[in-house]
Amino acid sequence: MFLIRNAEARDFKALVRLAQLLDSYNLPADEKFLRELVRDSKASFLGRPISDERKRFLFVAEDLTTQNVVGCSLIIARHGTPRLPHISFRVARERKRSRSLGRLIEHQTLTLSVNHTGFTEIGGLVVLADYRGREEHVGRQLAYVRFAYMAWFPARFRGRILVEYLPDLDPKKGNKFWEVLGARFTHLTYREADRASMHDKEFILSLFPKEKIYCGLLPKSATEAIGVPGPGARGSVHVLEKIGFRYLDQVDPFDGGPHYGALLERVSVFKKTRFFRYERNYHADVGASKQGLVIVVKRGAVRALVAEYALEKDRILLADEIRDVLKLKGGEQLSVTPLDA
Repeated sequence: MFLIRNAEARDFKALVRLAQLLDSYNLPADEKFLRELVRDSKASFLGRPISDERKRFLFVAEDLTTQNVVGCSLIIARHGTPRLPHISFRVARERKRSRSLGRLIEHQTLTLSVNHTGFTEIGGLVVLADYRGREEHVGRQLAYVRFAYMAWFPARFRGRILVEYLPDLDPKKGNKFWEVLGARFTHLTYREADRASMHDKEFILSLFPKEKIYCGLLPKSATEAIGVPGPGARGSVHVLEKIGFRYLDQVDPFDGGPHYGALLERVSVFKKTRFFRYERNYHADVGASKQGLVIVVKRGAVRALVAEYALEKDRILLADEIRDVLKLKGGEQLSVTPLDA
């Protein structure tokens, strides 16, 4: 059994290990960044007044048998602000026709795009290798808990949800796309640019070309991976497409990784999350006919796990073991999210 909960200071060493596996923009293998993330996450869950740029909600999966943290996921309440805008390349197709030659030629183009209004971004999803591909689907639990939590507090989040996928690349060197574009315009390494962009986007706006870029002028080795998620992300893409996400025809300006998005109100996991008042445990004569991700939120603490439950009119019935793990008391509110949402 796995408990999905909000990250705490005691999880720091486990989070460092998980970040080393991913080492992404929003979960880098950087201890200073991770300490700030854990602090910001605690304040965010408690609803304390902090800036939009710092509102981040970090979840972890704890194996209750070993009491080890084996995975994590993240919500960034607002990605894209006046100080730190969301920047991407808009991917488009342009057709050019020659009457005299009788030819129609289509070009792929990239145009720098800037968004100050922002999205809510989901990311930071990583599971230890030994826990991947298991029947408990820990990764899916970590993915779904984010939308279920948004159903509890929709006003804390933007109406549009964004996820940025990494392509196939070296976390330090980048990929061919970076070599032929970003590196030439910034004279930085991929890692230097990636880390700098966490706190400053001005250099991108000042140094990257604002004009339309025709991909036909770039080496095929740089363009063939535009908008293609890396091997480690393809399973996640499949899950998100099933619940309402689609490719936005936008890619990361550094590595060409694809951006997917959805309206929060149309994400099936969000829509199908239902709320109940806990009344009592179920007994053998009632039985448990359903299974879902059961979530309790109390005083900034989130506790969730996959459990069997039964419905009796408008009441939800849970086994004693589940009640105890969730620390539930009679009359308290909980939510249930179906795993097939």
